[in-house]
Amino acid sequence: IVSVFRYNQTASQHHSASVKVESFDVLPGALIKPKIHTLRMVLYEGGGAGRDRFIPPLNTNECSSNRYSSLRCSEVMLSDLQNHNLLLNPDGTWLIERTVMLTPDSSLWMMVDFDEAYFPFQKFPADANRGIDAFPSRAIFSIEAATPITLYSSSLLLLPPVPDMSMPFNVISLSCTLWAFVLGSL
Repeated sequence: IVSVFRYNQTASQHHSASVKVESFDVLPGALIKPKIHTLRMVLYEGGGAGRDRFIPPLNTNECSSNRYSSLRCSEVMLSDLQNHNLLLNPDGTWLIERTVMLTPDSSLWMMVDFDEAYFPFQKFPADANRGIDAFPSRAIFSIEAATPITLYSSSLLLLPPVPDMSMPFNVISLSCTLWAFVLGSL
């Protein structure tokens, strides 16, 4: 899951108004390789979809079951959005901008599959044990005449598997010690 936007009608002063959500997500290409062809956006409406504790069904076909009787869900394609922009940076990082209108008691879930990426040791920074920053997402919520609200997610510090950078030193020390024993005994 990349991002989730929720609009709970009970928390809003404008019960009948839709909310315009403009979002910006960054998928870091340093540690993951997002598979953009697997990008899925699902819009859930009704049935408490706007609440904080809402957990959607794993399959969108389950929306019509008795358990989710008042829940409607639909796949949203990028072309269905008001505005969208996908940008691939040379380092593999994906920048995703999109604008969507959310009705009361609804949520939009965006999911994308990814592969793990491993750094060659030459690309590790000097402080490799610190990790790599994943930038926060930004969302701007606008309701008709109200002042827009900008929210940022928390940034992440991703810890990659770090090779032992002292290994060449250890190999050289061990081989020199071995040669010293061999040549010293002659």
